[in-house]
Amino acid sequence: MTVALKHIAKGTGYSMSTVSAILGGRAHLHSKTTQSRVMEIAEKLGYQANSGARAMRRGSFGAVALVMGPEGHTYLPQDLLAGIEETLAREGLNLIIVRVSEENLQSPEKIPHVLRERMVDGLLINYILKVPPRLTELVNQRNCPAVWINDKQDHDSVYPDDFRAGMELTQALLDIGHRRIGYIDFSETVHYSRNERMRGYSECMLAAGLEPEVSFYPVMRSGSSFGDQAFRNWMTFPRRPTALISYYPPTALLYAAKTEYGLEVPRDLSVVTFSDRPDCSLGLEIGCMLLPEYEIGVNAVQMLLGKLAARKTKMISKSFPGKFYPGDTCGAPSC
Repeated sequence: MTVALKHIAKGTGYSMSTVSAILGGRAHLHSKTTQSRVMEIAEKLGYQANSGARAMRRGSFGAVALVMGPEGHTYLPQDLLAGIEETLAREGLNLIIVRVSEENLQSPEKIPHVLRERMVDGLLINYILKVPPRLTELVNQRNCPAVWINDKQDHDSVYPDDFRAGMELTQALLDIGHRRIGYIDFSETVHYSRNERMRGYSECMLAAGLEPEVSFYPVMRSGSSFGDQAFRNWMTFPRRPTALISYYPPTALLYAAKTEYGLEVPRDLSVVTFSDRPDCSLGLEIGCMLLPEYEIGVNAVQMLLGKLAARKTKMISKSFPGKFYPGDTCGAPSC
């Protein structure tokens, strides 16, 4: 026998409208006790929701797609995913994760279904490096509500305030006595945050009457030698920096500071970075500006839901500040 809502209503003693609300994604309208009773009887009777029929009745699919790029073009921290999933779950919505590549986007038969047909209520786009123009074109053509994550745009995006993060990380070092603070970027990332963080650092230094010192180097892995003569001169100069801010997690910096230059961290050199969680790969918790990934995930979903509810084509973008965490690599200067 097919179990229908009327059977659950009879088993619980509640009305059909109450049972329908709880099983139809509007459980928050009723008490936890009522929710538990309905779910208990539904499970006991073997009730299975017909999501297709529900979608037709409600005019929605009850799902959101997280569109990501291939490896190297996307970044999905654990806290970001948790913020997205938990916020969707509270609204009774499911999450579908889809990966796309520039190559697939050029071939009509390889374009993912979520970009070809209406099968989700909205899109969360987490394609942060070298976004293919074709992806933006498809999103606009489909007229499906979309929010961009970790991508600085005027509308429909949620991202960290990287300029403020650069300023506050620099100010944290100034506050404990550092004056010779260098900024190093040894990544190959093509992302707005590179300029924003460096600009925040530079403006904070200038506001304090200090000269910014910025250096760029090729990607270095832990254990690599910093053979660049300019960097060597920087580290061995009598008035070398007492603190370094690194765009990228600075495991190679820490390794080189100790093995090549005999510096103790943080006694001789403080090293800090930007990260969603402290890096402990070398046995030290690296001081950092913690990026608000969970908050970004929550607010990306809330913005998307706002677009759906208000039927707005565009919403003003939002940025969120980070929080300084000194870890084991940040201390007052010894000289």
